[in-house]
Amino acid sequence: KTVDMKTVPGSGNEARNSLGTMLLQTRMFALGTLRNIAHTPSPQKFRLCTTQDGMLLNLLSETALSVEEDPSVRDKAFAVIFNLVSPDTAEMLILHPTLLDSL
Repeated sequence: KTVDMKTVPGSGNEARNSLGTMLLQTRMFALGTLRNIAHTPSPQKFRLCTTQDGMLLNLLSETALSVEEDPSVRDKAFAVIFNLVSPDTAEMLILHPTLLDSL
């Protein structure tokens, strides 16, 4: 089974194999995987949010706030954040220093 690569509009076929396009695709696949992992029972969501002093939340909020990031990557970061919401994580998400700014 083959996977189509996302191309930058108006860039022609040569961009299909460019390093930038492959990096974009990799970021999107990684965030899609994180989105699926975050769709888990509440205790595991809490663990995802607290591991390594909230490293995942820091990276997701940084990605969501980045104006240099591709909009589709930012959308996937928001999807991961959405899947992390639960009664166990709500307060932590609200109190995160930059997470609410990204929403």
